[in-house]
Amino acid sequence: MRPDNRQFDTDAIRRDYPVEQVVAGYGIALHQRGTALVGLCPFHDDREHPNLHVYPAKASWYCYACADQPDGWKTGGDVIRFVQLIERVDFLEACRRLVGRPAAPPRPSSHPAEVRARRQWDRLSIDEQDLLNRVAAHYHQQLDGCVQALAYVRSRGIPDRLIADQQLGYADGRSLRAAFREPADIDHLVDLGLLNRQDPEHPDCFTELFRHRVLVPELRGGNCIWLIGRTLVPDRDDLKYLALSGERPILGLERASGHAEVLMCEGVFDYLTALAWEFPAFSTCGTYLPCDRLGFLARASAVFAVFDPDAAGRLASGRFAALLGQRLRQVALPPRCDLNDLGTRTGGREQFLELLASAHNGSQEVNQCA
Repeated sequence: MRPDNRQFDTDAIRRDYPVEQVVAGYGIALHQRGTALVGLCPFHDDREHPNLHVYPAKASWYCYACADQPDGWKTGGDVIRFVQLIERVDFLEACRRLVGRPAAPPRPSSHPAEVRARRQWDRLSIDEQDLLNRVAAHYHQQLDGCVQALAYVRSRGIPDRLIADQQLGYADGRSLRAAFREPADIDHLVDLGLLNRQDPEHPDCFTELFRHRVLVPELRGGNCIWLIGRTLVPDRDDLKYLALSGERPILGLERASGHAEVLMCEGVFDYLTALAWEFPAFSTCGTYLPCDRLGFLARASAVFAVFDPDAAGRLASGRFAALLGQRLRQVALPPRCDLNDLGTRTGGREQFLELLASAHNGSQEVNQCA
């Protein structure tokens, strides 16, 4: 039987094997150009102009010339995708070849992209926090004014009261720079990774990190400390989810911390569905979370794992069971149905309550929260 791709911790691979170092390891010379490292692309005849752009802050690469080729599927991706293409192997084999190398040792750096990659979002300065609050308010206003984005959020079963309470937003990729004109604000936006200077020779030319994305903030004490965005253009060669670089905070930590029973959700919209149903919940934003990030669950006697009913979800449940022991209770969702899918179905909440009861004999506190 073919093993599942998720037997590898892909987040750890991207962290331990920086894309710029892996690319350079194939003999490709990279030179700094703005926030990118630029070199000759190995996937086409790239002799005259370097078209390969490596973005350390985003752990990604992109070739602007390949995008114009008939086989434009080679356009870009992460470090795993690069190894897949250059060594002509599948995803699983690319992961194997990467983890077979010595991991890159951590090294101090003052490069802005690497500083952002180490940022801890619960340790913002007061000026950074004030700016991020204003950015979240700007994006929230943009969502209210974008019919397509608002309709998308509602189609995912997210009620207007939660849209307001959670300060969900929308980034069109153009308006942030126009809304923030003060030089100090611009410098902070660049430092936080929300704006990127395209070229040192044109210091007033920027691109925005978030484009055509619904944004979900992590709120702590009413402050927005972090943002993750879901694309509205899924057919683009882009990541479905994109977040601010740095140590990823627990999405929903304040919603779950201190409760005796909580829901642990895999996806961002799964988490929003749980909040819409008024459960104490948080999201791992994927299937991996280091053990040293689980301390906020110390008072929880039961953690209900609501992962997708697929191989990756089962593996994740197994990993968290090893970390949480008898605290972990797995909720068995219907085949090919995540929690948000269930939330968009008629009677989905009632069906989930039955599944939750099966997981833990109808726990009193969870039923009261529901």
